Amino acid sequence: MYLSRIRVLPGPELFELFKTNNSENGYAVHQLLWNLFPNGGEKKRDFLFRENKESEFPCFYMVSKDEPVANSALSVECKEYKLVLKKGDRLHFSLVANPVIARKKEGKKHSEKHDVWMDAKKKAKDSGLQGGDLYKACEDATKEWLVNRSTNNGFSIKLEDFVIDGYLQHNLRKMRGGKEIRFSSIYFYGLLEVSDPEIFVEKALFKGIGPAKAFGCGLLLVKQI
Repeated sequence: MYLSRIRVLPGPELFELFKTNNSENGYAVHQLLWNLFPNGGEKKRDFLFRENKESEFPCFYMVSKDEPVANSALSVECKEYKLVLKKGDRLHFSLVANPVIARKKEGKKHSEKHDVWMDAKKKAKDSGLQGGDLYKACEDATKEWLVNRSTNNGFSIKLEDFVIDGYLQHNLRKMRGGKEIRFSSIYFYGLLEVSDPEIFVEKALFKGIGPAKAFGCGLLLVKQI
């Protein structure tokens, strides 16, 4: 596996792309990353990425099975991603994720997915909560979402050891008149503890956490204390 930092190279076409930032352009930005891999558009996605705003042009962090190759639009700083971890290691982490829950509905074959933050907000409003209490209910539900996924991903985490920030709703469109893609994202950061190093690396770090991975969610970045 490879860990890369990818920067957008200034140019007239990309300048317009990032300046306007409408729903179609948002999808095109993410598609740029496929061009870093030979036959990228013809194979199943096998990389995770996250966008970081560092200036007018963003940079991306990526974990991938294949080594990305720079082109005229994107520069690449890449290294082999090797981690030596043991049970009990404490790590600083950051994660941009799309927290959703699946809930069965009577009369329907498939479960319906719900945005965790908005689902908690509706329940809190229905119970009469307002202001800070309403926000805390949304925050607590979103933090619990990550805690509930920790064991199966080889780590443990305490509610008091991490925080969340930056809830955003995204609307992307493949092409004019095409189907709209809607999802939310939120930023998690703090401390976690490795409970199963092998599972943690193979699942949490290499496969990511939560859905919407094709649109920049799920990449867990860690740093040893």
